[in-house]
Amino acid sequence: MNIYSILPLIATVAFIPLLIIVLSNKPWGKQHLIFSLYLTADIIWSFSSFLMRSDYFIDYKVIIFRVVVCSLLWLVVQWFYFVHYFIHKSAGWGTYLGYACLITVIIGSVLGYIPQGLTTTDGLVTPVLGLWNIPIVFIPNILAIVLVVHLVRRYRKSLDPMERNRIIYLSITVVLFWILSVIHTTPIGEYPTAQIGQCINAALLTYATLKFRIMDMKFLFRRSVIYTAMILICLCIFTAWLAIISLGFTLGINIGIALGAALLTGITVSFFWTTVYSFINTKVESMMYGVSFDYRQSLSDYIRRGITRVFTLDELCKQLLSILSKVLNSKHIYILLPDLGDKDFSAKYIEPYIKLETPFIVRNQSPIAKWLVRENRYLFTQNLDLIPEFQGLWQKEKDQIKNLEIEILFPLISRGNLVGILAISKKASGKYSLDETNLVENLSSQIAISIEKEYIQAELRKNEQELSLINRLAAVITSSLNLNEIYDAFVAGLREVIELDFTAVFMVEEKELILTALYTDVGWTSHVGSRVPTKGTATEWIMKSKKYLYEPDLEHDRMFYTGEEYLNRGIRSVLYLPLITKGEVIGSLIAASKRKNAYTNQQIQLMERLAVQVSTSIANVQLYAKAEQRARIDELTGLFNRRHFDESLTQEVNRHSRYGSMLTIAFLDLDNFKNYNDTMGHTAGDRLLSQIGRLIKSSLRNIDLAFRYGGDEFAIIMPHTAVEDAQVVSERIRLRIGSNNGIEKAENKILITASIGLACWPSDGL
Repeated sequence: MNIYSILPLIATVAFIPLLIIVLSNKPWGKQHLIFSLYLTADIIWSFSSFLMRSDYFIDYKVIIFRVVVCSLLWLVVQWFYFVHYFIHKSAGWGTYLGYACLITVIIGSVLGYIPQGLTTTDGLVTPVLGLWNIPIVFIPNILAIVLVVHLVRRYRKSLDPMERNRIIYLSITVVLFWILSVIHTTPIGEYPTAQIGQCINAALLTYATLKFRIMDMKFLFRRSVIYTAMILICLCIFTAWLAIISLGFTLGINIGIALGAALLTGITVSFFWTTVYSFINTKVESMMYGVSFDYRQSLSDYIRRGITRVFTLDELCKQLLSILSKVLNSKHIYILLPDLGDKDFSAKYIEPYIKLETPFIVRNQSPIAKWLVRENRYLFTQNLDLIPEFQGLWQKEKDQIKNLEIEILFPLISRGNLVGILAISKKASGKYSLDETNLVENLSSQIAISIEKEYIQAELRKNEQELSLINRLAAVITSSLNLNEIYDAFVAGLREVIELDFTAVFMVEEKELILTALYTDVGWTSHVGSRVPTKGTATEWIMKSKKYLYEPDLEHDRMFYTGEEYLNRGIRSVLYLPLITKGEVIGSLIAASKRKNAYTNQQIQLMERLAVQVSTSIANVQLYAKAEQRARIDELTGLFNRRHFDESLTQEVNRHSRYGSMLTIAFLDLDNFKNYNDTMGHTAGDRLLSQIGRLIKSSLRNIDLAFRYGGDEFAIIMPHTAVEDAQVVSERIRLRIGSNNGIEKAENKILITASIGLACWPSDGL
């Protein structure tokens, strides 16, 4: 073996691992096939060049030369095809011209026209090509020039920094191989300059392949260990069969014995190859992946079998993210799905779960969504600042991605449509390997259809639930004329579908708003029946616009003075909805949450539909309430009557039971009233009762209810009041009555006093 044959052999060996990497990389595409054929041609050419320059097969040098020529032209054409396909996704005229030349040269070689002859100079034999130089030398050089021009044009047009880097590597390999091949045709061509270029190209291509998404070093090492182990096992089996045959037949080792041992080795290996390969592969991957290996197995099993056994979107996404987060060791993983209204993508599932202060949203028309659909591959968020296409991205979206430490976005594409986005934040430690990104990319393509199907089913179920809710509330609304009953049913149903920490109904009465209904988890200074001026409130705004108003973050921006009180109570999001009847705003419905950006467009639309239903009912209740109120008022004192007391007490006890607050009632009985009535007459007695009624009413809060229980007995219901506070109020009433202030005195100076008793719910029981 001469020294010049070593470099072709090295080039042959250098390209074999790269071919193994490409063949092992799944899923395959057309680009993989083209590149694999190029590597195959390169290996054949390098190995035939090694045989050509070596001292082996002297009698077959002409045949080997023909193999060298054909394989060289094949690799040039295949390389042109690969690069042209990479740039334009098509073969191009150069590829067809190259294959035509290749077929012509192969035919010429088979028929013996190549080489045309041999010349001998100083003992060195040189093939003569003659006109065959055109398809073998001239045409490939033309293709190389065209290829360089294409690469330069593509580089100038490309905005993708990753693609530009790939083009640089490809350009270097094209130019290097071209220059060294040209040198190979000069008088110094007796030196293996082209093989030097091939060795460098092998190194460059391997580096570019490992760096730019074809495969990573872990995969190469893992496969190398597996194949090495399998080769060693095959060698051991071959050695064993060789020993058995040679010892069994007491023959020495020769070619026949070796071939027999090789045949038996092949038969033996064919029986257990799959089992042994699977065993070694499992052990090596377990060693490489460590604790994440079991999670990878679980993920693989879930995708193959488990995903077909889920029945809801929640089950599918939660199980998937739970396993995937352990495989990747990510801080957080998000699945963003489109909202029905605006189709913007918002984070529906998070693993591990965290409560986001601001919803994680990628707009449907965002440059990110458009890029993911067009490219159909994952996007590193670091490119958002590098690629000009993302300059139009909202700063809010950029800040959100940065704050959540989102590192990679994977498209979930089904039937050409973006049905979701898989967003992965940084690893808890280290960086993501190419093997991991490829794993998630393959996973994304497999789960997209399942997620779309389950998402559509979930949305249909949600629509059915919302329709059922609207129908149920409509039934309650039309079947009741009690506002508290309507409101309680409304809030209970609403909390099934949206987040509520505070809701209220304000009714418009001239220039004031009356707090008609209230539900709160944050406490409130006002109570049902309280009045506030309309001016400067959100209700005034919606009375003019007759549209809803949404303040998503009171801490960042608030339009009305009432926003300060909401914020002090911990409220961050407030939605104001008009209650409209016969084209006029009769009040407002307020829904609020302690979380900012709490309500989506879809939820707001649902609230609007429900507000329409509630408006008509509230208008009817108001009309009914005015008529009902006349039947519940004691004409003599102006206080509520005994009938209304019984109803109110039951309602208040039920309401305070639900919300866990205290309720106190007071019973008041006038002393000496019979004596006063007998002495002064019934007319004076009636006048006295009327004065007592006004005195009691003026001593109470707006939320307190005063009743004439019967005769000279009065009752007071004090909601949200402890017995100690009720005692203060009662003592004030007793003293005012005892002082006879504002009470007509009898001529015989009969003084009117009162006795009052208190009872508290729940401490004193029903």
